[in-house]
Amino acid sequence: MIKLVLTDMDNTLLPFGDAQVSKETICAIRRLMDAGIHFAPATGRGFSDLAQFFKLDQTVLTTAITCNALEIWLDNRPILQKYFSQADLENIARCVCDIDGAALVVTGDDPKPWIIGLHGKGNSKLDSPGAFPSGYILTEELPEIQTVNVGVLFDSDLIRKEDIEQQLMYEVPSLDFLYTYIDWFDVTPKGWSKTQGAQILMDALGLIKEEVVVFGDGVNDLSIISALPHSVAVANAEPVVAAAARYHIGQSADYAVAKAFNQIADVAGTGELPEFMRN
Repeated sequence: MIKLVLTDMDNTLLPFGDAQVSKETICAIRRLMDAGIHFAPATGRGFSDLAQFFKLDQTVLTTAITCNALEIWLDNRPILQKYFSQADLENIARCVCDIDGAALVVTGDDPKPWIIGLHGKGNSKLDSPGAFPSGYILTEELPEIQTVNVGVLFDSDLIRKEDIEQQLMYEVPSLDFLYTYIDWFDVTPKGWSKTQGAQILMDALGLIKEEVVVFGDGVNDLSIISALPHSVAVANAEPVVAAAARYHIGQSADYAVAKAFNQIADVAGTGELPEFMRN
């Protein structure tokens, strides 16, 4: 019986280009919660970013695995916050400042992130739909803050993904750089992923793996998709994620995840499998 639903946000729950979670999706989440099923985004984004996307009903956003499990929320309070060291941030900043078109993105308590390293130049990513819903602050100085939310932005027209990835891994070996979009790396401590976050949240809720379902599409979802038996890939998922997932549904753009949520709610408490798990 499913008691916890985890889902990636971008290109999974939230179709590319959508400024907020749809009314249809909010209604499906509410049905899960009314049936006693916990709902939690599991995302590389920070919690303040998520609030911008759930403007239609922020009451459904009480539990989440954010910043690739560097921060975990349960009932509107953080139960884990795993901060980056200032030394690691300085090493990333030093690395990207030497690469034309690359930048370090750091978010603290203010939902507007600091973007360090563009040297006053633009980047098409900055104003793309949904990228920075609260805006951003361009700066050349790395702020001294506690942060769980770090990324690397790069201009894919100027920089080969393989080149910047290799340089970052060489210069900052204590961190992992997860290529999650055409011009973006999520940053995590070495070996840390959404999988650890899922286990921490399951332990807090007293659940086992068989009571959890997870939806995803990208490489930062791969570890959790591989770790949980009820794993679901949307049709637009990366091939490696689709191959690792046990179940498959339609496109994010067609709100397939919301439809799957409704199927889970339809059989809540019956012991039956939702329709998408029967195929």
